Amino acid sequence: MPRIAKLTPTHDAKRDRWVLNIPPSLSTDGKRRREYFTSRTVARKRARTLTDQVIDYGIATAKLTPTQHADALEALNVMSDAGTLLQAASLWVKTKEAQKTAIYFHELAVQYSEAREITPKYARRIISVSNRFSPFFGDKFTFEITHHDITDALVALKVDGNWWNETRALIRTMFKWGKLRGYHQHDPTESVEKKKHVKARPEIMPVHDCEKLIRTADERFLPYVILTLLCGMRGMEARRIQWEDIDLESKTPTIYLGAGLSKTGVDRYIDLEPSAVAWLNQLQDRDGLVVKLGEWGISQGIKKANKDHGIKWQPSILRHTACSMHFALFQDANRSTAWAGHTLSVNLRHYRRAVTKEDAIKFWSITPDGRTAAAIVA
Repeated sequence: MPRIAKLTPTHDAKRDRWVLNIPPSLSTDGKRRREYFTSRTVARKRARTLTDQVIDYGIATAKLTPTQHADALEALNVMSDAGTLLQAASLWVKTKEAQKTAIYFHELAVQYSEAREITPKYARRIISVSNRFSPFFGDKFTFEITHHDITDALVALKVDGNWWNETRALIRTMFKWGKLRGYHQHDPTESVEKKKHVKARPEIMPVHDCEKLIRTADERFLPYVILTLLCGMRGMEARRIQWEDIDLESKTPTIYLGAGLSKTGVDRYIDLEPSAVAWLNQLQDRDGLVVKLGEWGISQGIKKANKDHGIKWQPSILRHTACSMHFALFQDANRSTAWAGHTLSVNLRHYRRAVTKEDAIKFWSITPDGRTAAAIVA
């Protein structure tokens, strides 16, 4: 500790006041100054206060103005036992730095939906989640949102079961994306409870409805039905595939789904069953995209199938039907997993024993010319 200047009051007879000479090292402005007191006792008390302050807290504290002293005492009173004034100041500085790059939750949702190559439907869902959750987060930046905030919002919105987990997963993806861009340093969803939920097996379409759908679909909707129902492709994948990716002439007809087209980002070859080959050969327009319809056009085809033929529709029902029928026909989990492009656990959980082999044979016998199962199924 540096040597502390001795503070001894002296009497100024001309002013009839006691004087305390404050050296530059203890002055608030760094200059030598004098403080006057009406009595020697008061002057000595001030000298002891300055000396004790330097001994206990360091020489820099002596430079605090009376206003700064008052503010510090008030701050300590507010903090109570929450920590030290230094910890509070450090946190405040970090918060001010974080605010320079911070954004609100709804801004994160908009930027995420615009930056990612996603379907319009998924983008709408992101904005929908943002609109529902933003009021619960108020004026908080994303770095201020806690797992309690997210949990409370999920509870208040009465989100439960599988929707709880799916919404949690969506928000988590957004926060991970924002973290990579420096908007925040933590992901509050990591501490949000994941609900235990037993998923029901996906809905599949009865064989007679499958046949009715594929035989009555118009020429623009039919390619989508063939690729999803007979080739097991996801809707998003079916809309991306080009005719040049389809080989109908080789000994083993296939569709090549490149990593850039696949949902999983992994290359996949889809072996085509004879019925799929027969229906694809019926299509006349073989230039560019196989499916020429956008999302709206496909939704119109779905509505028409429901209106004209009473066909019940669930999300991804055509792909779920295809995967179930493929597993039932071949009874080979690894083969069906590679064909569908998902994991073995998903295949076993959703598609094993979903339909009988008899129904599978009927399904794969649906061809344009109505040939029998024996002639179609290898």
